[in-house]
Amino acid sequence: MATSKAILRASALTALCLALGGGIAMSGLWPARGNSQTQATVSADLVTPSVDLAAQAMPPSASPAPTPAQSVSAFGLPCGFAVTATAMPGAMVALDVMDPCRPETELEISHANLSFAARTDVMGLFTVDIPALETPAFITIHSDTGEEAMAIAGLPDLGAYARVAIAWNGDLGLELHAFENDADFGAPGHIWQEAPGDIAETLAGGGGFLTLLGDPRIVQSPQVQIYTVAQAQAADTRVSLDIPIKAETCGRPLDARALQLTQSGAVDIWPITLTLPGCDGVGDFLVLQNLFDAPRLAAN
Repeated sequence: MATSKAILRASALTALCLALGGGIAMSGLWPARGNSQTQATVSADLVTPSVDLAAQAMPPSASPAPTPAQSVSAFGLPCGFAVTATAMPGAMVALDVMDPCRPETELEISHANLSFAARTDVMGLFTVDIPALETPAFITIHSDTGEEAMAIAGLPDLGAYARVAIAWNGDLGLELHAFENDADFGAPGHIWQEAPGDIAETLAGGGGFLTLLGDPRIVQSPQVQIYTVAQAQAADTRVSLDIPIKAETCGRPLDARALQLTQSGAVDIWPITLTLPGCDGVGDFLVLQNLFDAPRLAAN
């Protein structure tokens, strides 16, 4: 599958090079982690997916604009901003962005009330696989050079998967944890950013996988974690949110969002609003249990 995916992506990039300028355009008790007793209040009222989540402004880019006479980049790729979106197995969208004559450009990518930041490489290229939350999947791309494009892809297999996500801005360092088949912390079946699973296993009938979206190097940028599992296994999985208390964030308000793709195809959204404990709690964690059922906060 990896070879097929690479071929598809190579074909998309080749097409862009030949005709640049167009574009198509996831309940239970959390394992103890520390011993400080802290409290906070969480608001988790269900809201409709029509919430307007405005994209955060990106800082100015140092990428030089191409000169009027420039038609190709230093690597021989034609100038211009172009995007392609390709439907992949697992209800994923392979997104490719090219802006060869403006390398290392910052991007903000939005899909289904989620946004995350990214940056093109030295060749002006950026590729990412996005777990779709709707079909057709509409994806909007904004660059800090003022370019904008929309991509679209149909995902006929979206209904076969359960998905949940957590989204936030900045250096909060939130962690989405999934425990499959009553797995213990750190054991097989515990899916999180240090053990994200593999989409190949999911496609073969195994457990789920976690996708990390966003570039933490970009200050105060939007970031996303999305857990995917087959619908047939969703009932045997519990999900929790781990909120670290850090020197950079202690005592500060926290504003995040939890999203869930329902069996009907709609996306439910919960705002998560609380004030983190004071800095004497640095190194501890707040844990939001039963995240997508009846949220309650625990301290560990």
